[in-house]
Amino acid sequence: MGQIKAAAMNFKTPFYVIHKNELDDNYKKLTSALEKHWNNYIIGYSYKTNALPWIIKHFDSLGCYAETVSEDEYELAKLVGVTKNKIIYNGPIKTKESFLEAVQNECIVNIDSQREIDWLDEVKEEKKSIGIRINFDIEKMCPGQSQCPNEGGRFGFCYENGELGKAIKQIREKKVNISGIHLHTSSKTRSLDIYRAIANVACKVKEEFSLDLDYVDVGGGFFGGLSTKPQFGEYISIMEDILAKSFDKKKTKLIIEPGMAVIGAPISYVTSVIDMFIIQR
Repeated sequence: MGQIKAAAMNFKTPFYVIHKNELDDNYKKLTSALEKHWNNYIIGYSYKTNALPWIIKHFDSLGCYAETVSEDEYELAKLVGVTKNKIIYNGPIKTKESFLEAVQNECIVNIDSQREIDWLDEVKEEKKSIGIRINFDIEKMCPGQSQCPNEGGRFGFCYENGELGKAIKQIREKKVNISGIHLHTSSKTRSLDIYRAIANVACKVKEEFSLDLDYVDVGGGFFGGLSTKPQFGEYISIMEDILAKSFDKKKTKLIIEPGMAVIGAPISYVTSVIDMFIIQR
């Protein structure tokens, strides 16, 4: 706290203070949990959470992939020097040009819309390998915990209404390899139940569609760095117990895409009080 006060005396507010030691310790807890429970993994740092150049370069230096959800974020990853095949490209608003480039550069690309399936026709034959984002009824599996209980999720191909099966069939007809599945889902609770559900759906989809997968991407959205909340090891352990029934740890990577889980607690926002008023009741 003393260091923050001292900084506030020398710099114009508002600004962020990044507690590097705390950040690195939090990240180490995450990697330790993964190494214990699924020692074949990729961590993709979520650019949309905080894309300050120092932060994204620091996570790159730690071995993280860049998890991007737009052409701007994809180009930013290249601009700061991220190796081309260490970019994860998600989201429904990819441009055609960046999509084709990412697939041909062997990035991890998770298809999120019908138009991306159509674009596959223009990818060189030997480079055709993609992942697919799955939309499923998380509210039914975890009542009261989803962010959109009535409307359903906005992203990916819905499992329950048959859109996922249709998309998988189209991709296979184009002789494209489905190398992974992406199951990130937003929740109000960040509870362990959410990740139990994600793991169960991953196993169900693999078996039902006879998928031979290089990776299972569970996204982010979990707690991190807070002693009163579930810990990284609890999340990974629950998923391990379920995923290991259908997936070989040595063959299938577990991809996680943390943002706030790794940088939320280690960053302070510093501002100044410039005025105040008293409300009389």
